[in-house]
Amino acid sequence: MRALTEKISKPECARNLLAAGNIFVNFDPRREGVKVPEGLRRGPRLVLEYGTTLPRPIPDLEIGADGISATLEFPEGSHRTFVPWTAVFTIVNADKRGLCWEGDVPPDLGPGESPI
Repeated sequence: MRALTEKISKPECARNLLAAGNIFVNFDPRREGVKVPEGLRRGPRLVLEYGTTLPRPIPDLEIGADGISATLEFPEGSHRTFVPWTAVFTIVNADKRGLCWEGDVPPDLGPGESPI
């Protein structure tokens, strides 16, 4: 994984990585506009997996200009989620290849914690 050194948008990164397999989106669930189950909004990082080959397909996955929306399965059931790009700081694939937008990493991410 590398820090962002070239101008590539978060949607473009997500689409490019998703074309080759599943992606892991690291984001701050406390940011404005994030829609996930309330119990997951506590810490500075939440990671959601998106893809077309998951055991439970995501029929409504949308990589839009404003963020990622999808209905995902959680222990308490299905939940319509939305993650705005302003909350996203890292997007990687299963091999941990992807990008990190260092300026968007939450300042209270634990000391020495990797942003991936």
